[in-house]
Amino acid sequence: MENNLETPAFSLPIGAMSLKDSVEVLKEYCGHHNMKLEFSAIPEYALEEMKSLSPIMVEELTNWGDYLYDAEQLASVAGKKMSKKRNHIHQFEAHYPGYRTEWLNSGNASLALDFMDIFDNEGDTSEMAVAERKLSRHIIKMIEMGNTHLEGMLLFADNRVCAYTIGDVKGDTLFIHVEKATRNVVGSYEMINHIFAKAMTEKYPEIRYINREDDAGDIGLRMAKESYHPLTILKKYNIIF
Repeated sequence: MENNLETPAFSLPIGAMSLKDSVEVLKEYCGHHNMKLEFSAIPEYALEEMKSLSPIMVEELTNWGDYLYDAEQLASVAGKKMSKKRNHIHQFEAHYPGYRTEWLNSGNASLALDFMDIFDNEGDTSEMAVAERKLSRHIIKMIEMGNTHLEGMLLFADNRVCAYTIGDVKGDTLFIHVEKATRNVVGSYEMINHIFAKAMTEKYPEIRYINREDDAGDIGLRMAKESYHPLTILKKYNIIF
């Protein structure tokens, strides 16, 4: 489950097979392995179809909704609402006039992995945080091994990586899967957020929204995500058959 790392669960089935048939196949699999069929992080758009298949339980993941933003607002950081973000970006630019960026690829992905060693020292040691950092490394290694579906960017200050981010585009939405920065570099989070949003909307003009995913119930992360003024929070659900 997304909110319980000890409970195995399936994501929403996607593919040529209908949802009804997919659920039946998974029921058979789970029955063979003597386990309950549990789905986690099911998006709201699939909820009614899942309910029509007669689950025994449906519960909202109250701390796991995805934050959805206007892409142009994050790319431009324009307007009164974004004034604090612009100030942090200007502070970064003033402190690090020689900053630069690189698209993340198989040739420089090792720099992001090295940065994760630094980030570990700033992160907490909770089970969820440790698991999230492990997943971040896995995503970086996917790029290192040649995955070109994922796209990311490195941000350098004083010729050292101070932040990186990774996402991918689905339709009109950019999904941000990983964003890490060091608190020792003022404005690094705001800068990587802004630069990547700007670069990706220029590269993919069809992008209208940016999904920065959930806050996992972390109060600090929630405040940070809310400070960017989301358009809405997309609900997700756990469903058990």
